[in-house]
Amino acid sequence: MGTHAYLEGAGSFLLRGDSSNRYTVNDLLEHQLKADLVVIAACETGMGEPIIGEGVASLGRGFARRGAPGLIMSLWSIDDATTSDLLNLTYSELAGGAGPATALQTSTTAYLQKITNPRFAHPYFWAGLIHYGPDKPLTFIQKSDWPAWLMVGIPLLLGGLFFYFRANRRSTRQ
Repeated sequence: MGTHAYLEGAGSFLLRGDSSNRYTVNDLLEHQLKADLVVIAACETGMGEPIIGEGVASLGRGFARRGAPGLIMSLWSIDDATTSDLLNLTYSELAGGAGPATALQTSTTAYLQKITNPRFAHPYFWAGLIHYGPDKPLTFIQKSDWPAWLMVGIPLLLGGLFFYFRANRRSTRQ
């Protein structure tokens, strides 16, 4: 899901709906992120005020300071449809083992190869997303099937024990 970002003040973005529902860089101070990569699919999330010796004070910088070593963010008001295509291709590349910068570059190349309208070849459509951080493959946590087995197995075990003890109780009465 994409959203809108605002550069005034410390920078903020909409969580949903109306403009009173903003999440700011200061709100990030309440959280410690545990993610190898944060994708901020809102306009201008990589833009901000330059600070000498520190870089650009952007919304992306707020995520980096809270523990996200890798970011994908935008430099301008990007086209929603193209961004969706690029990010879907990028996610596929990440799942295949590519690092974030490589995945973004590969998705951009694939996007440029598949367009049929020359208008969409303009850099406005495909060059607005950037990656900040290490270009190393992400580690995905594999879901285990054991919680599902527990959810099925425990009731079956309890039901079996119930019927066993019930049957034993009947046989000792006779």
